[in-house]
Amino acid sequence: MTLRTVLGRVTYFLSYPLLLFFLKGSTRAYVLLVLNGKKVLLTQSTLDYASRWHLAGGGIKTGETLTQGLIREVREELGIDINQSKLVKLNSEMIIAKHNYSYALFSYPLEDAPKLTLRKYEITKAHFFSIDEISKIKTSDTVRKALHLYALK
Repeated sequence: MTLRTVLGRVTYFLSYPLLLFFLKGSTRAYVLLVLNGKKVLLTQSTLDYASRWHLAGGGIKTGETLTQGLIREVREELGIDINQSKLVKLNSEMIIAKHNYSYALFSYPLEDAPKLTLRKYEITKAHFFSIDEISKIKTSDTVRKALHLYALK
């Protein structure tokens, strides 16, 4: 475990009440980045003390649409440019998370593995997993929900 990860986890633990306050009522968007219909790109956050794997995405700023915010977040976190016309919304209504924020889920097809540029203070790892592999790792609720909705499309 790197010093950056340890510091991130300590920061997360100490700031958790503030984080919950910040998340409450916010709007977020996450994307299932699907490589050739077979693998999914997941990330690990510096701030996740449980080392779970997550979808790319995050908070939507005032004045942004869901897709604009998602495209910005993916570019910031991973260095991937997304074509808005290829985004597919997976849920018809916003999902309410257990910490009282709402989020939308999208999928996006990737034909080739992109060159990733990780925002190191936010994302510690990014990896493509097959669906079988995902069932064997710790993931966030958001990943499980997105995979379920993706399978229904």
